[in-house]
Amino acid sequence: MSERIDLVDENDRVIATCPRDHPMRRHYIMRNVVVCLEDDGRHVLQVRAEGRIFAGCYDFAACGAVHAGETYAQAAVRELEEELGVSCPLDFLGKRLRIIVMGGQQQRIFTGLFHVKYTGVYVPNPIEVSEIVHRSAAEIEEMIRSRARGIEDYFVEEWMLFKELKGN
Repeated sequence: MSERIDLVDENDRVIATCPRDHPMRRHYIMRNVVVCLEDDGRHVLQVRAEGRIFAGCYDFAACGAVHAGETYAQAAVRELEEELGVSCPLDFLGKRLRIIVMGGQQQRIFTGLFHVKYTGVYVPNPIEVSEIVHRSAAEIEEMIRSRARGIEDYFVEEWMLFKELKGN
């Protein structure tokens, strides 16, 4: 059975709930979270595992859909634990309504962005993550500028949103 997600209006109020893979979700606004993790001054990125949407592409430390009934904060904590095996307090930076392309179709989505500084052990979930890499802000900027392999538009947008909300 598919995970259930809340569908929301332009004010981020829940208006319906459906299975995550239900086609009707394309006509409504979904919610997701992105966790930006810094380890000793370098950003922790994951390479998405085979079989996942955007397989082989870079993403932030953890990201994913907000499940039905969950808050953004609960989803961020869950995703970080599921994907990297990390449990720690997170700072909420803010949220934005965005339009992303998934499966060749546009999807409106509220993205809640979180940040944490963490130095410790990672236990990546191989179903979700094929590799963890550490990159400085300058290295990420160069990856974006050169359109390095594995850099997709959604990652660029999330990086810009992170910089905006962090005030960088």
